[in-house]
Amino acid sequence: MRRGIFVFFMVAIMVAIGSLTIYAQAEKPPPQFYFVEDNVVKPSKVNEFEAAAKEFLAMIEKYQFPYPCYTYMADDFHYYFVYPMENFSDIDKAYKVFYEILAEFGEEKWQAINKQMGKTLEYLKQGTFMEQPALSYAPQGQQVDLEKVPYTYWGFAYGKPGLERELEANLKEWVALYKSKEIPMGFTTYMGGLGTDMPLYFWTLRAENAAEYWQLDEKIVEELGPEKVMALWNKTLALLRKYEYKTGLFRPDLSYLPKENK
Repeated sequence: MRRGIFVFFMVAIMVAIGSLTIYAQAEKPPPQFYFVEDNVVKPSKVNEFEAAAKEFLAMIEKYQFPYPCYTYMADDFHYYFVYPMENFSDIDKAYKVFYEILAEFGEEKWQAINKQMGKTLEYLKQGTFMEQPALSYAPQGQQVDLEKVPYTYWGFAYGKPGLERELEANLKEWVALYKSKEIPMGFTTYMGGLGTDMPLYFWTLRAENAAEYWQLDEKIVEELGPEKVMALWNKTLALLRKYEYKTGLFRPDLSYLPKENK
């Protein structure tokens, strides 16, 4: 979250309506909202980027920035800064606090960090995402400790416009299938909002490392039934214009948690 580079986009009607509908029907707090900064780092500049990022994190920690920042590093040199927030208006509040920090920290010192980080980047993007509990599966009693399961798989499902409900129904079939077999490995699904290539749904799965993840993946397919998995996956693909996946790691050394969140 850096000064002079954020962009406000048009209101994402699908996200807003979806969140209000869920809230009204279920009478529960809205799903978790996230602001994400995607930093695409030049491969030869990874060390420099991480050094600058640590300076940035040290600054917001010193001045007690109230929003956590969870950082993930993908294998294709994308670094994701993930900020959990309450809603869109929280983004304005976060920037207001950030500007107050800059005023105390000093413009000249901040620009030095900002320029150092900027030299390491190909480009950066920002966007919003919202967790979708109804499209997610969490084994009963499962507690996720990101530091113990840092390896992350992201599956990005770019839906065909106008078929969002059909895709969500299909994703619920996956949830039901996992539940029917009481699969021990859960997944969390999110819906893309402002700044993303909509319609976009993506899910995350976690493991201790790559070897464990792919071993578990193979066991899960066998448990669910290869034929069932392939049939349901073909239904998913028929609703998509594109599917891609990435793998990477949660980076606690490049993350920040306010004291009250630790």
